[in-house]
Amino acid sequence: MIVAVVGSGGKTTYIREQAVRYLAQGKKVLVTTTTHMYAEEDTLFTNDAVEICACLQTKGYCMAGQPAEDGSVKIRGLSPDVLARAAQCADVVLVEADGSKRKPVKFPAEHEPVIPDGTDMIVIIMGFFAAGRTIAEACHRQELVCRCLDASPAHRLTEADLQKLVEEGYQKPLARRFPQAEIILKKSL
Repeated sequence: MIVAVVGSGGKTTYIREQAVRYLAQGKKVLVTTTTHMYAEEDTLFTNDAVEICACLQTKGYCMAGQPAEDGSVKIRGLSPDVLARAAQCADVVLVEADGSKRKPVKFPAEHEPVIPDGTDMIVIIMGFFAAGRTIAEACHRQELVCRCLDASPAHRLTEADLQKLVEEGYQKPLARRFPQAEIILKKSL
C-alpha cells in the first residue's frame, strides 16, 4: 500500500506516527518523499532499490532518499523506478508528497502535490490551528491562498477559509487526478 501525505502543518509528524503504528502490526515500512524531507538519524541516503529492500528485510523499517542537492540534512525523492521496485519489498510506503516551507497552511501550485504512481491513499494534512492568523503569517504560496479566498495577505484565516483551501486546492483536484485513491482529510488542531 502506498500512502501519499500532502498539505501542511504536520505531514512529517503524521508519517512518523503511522510508521510506528504499522511497525507495531509487524508490517515492513518504507518512508520516503517525492519532494524534500528532513532525514532522521538512521536514514539511508541512496537511490538503490536493492539497498532499500535489504534494509527493509533486516530492520522492517527504512527511511530512504537521495541526498539533498544543497548538502542539507534533507533527503529528496527516489527516482520513480527505484520507488516502484522498493515499494514491492514493503507492506506500507509512506510518502511525503508535498512541501510547505514549515507553514501550517498551503494552497498547491499547479505542479503540486507530487503523488507517486500506484498511490492507494492520499492523506491531506491541514493546520487548522492557523485559524485567527493572517495569510502572511501562516501560508505557503500566499498569492494562491489570496486568490482562492479573494483576500489580502492581512486577512485573518477562519475555519471556513481553511476548509475552502482544502476543498479547492486538494480534495477536488486530487479526486479528479486520482479516482482510484482513497482521499482522507486530517485536521491538525
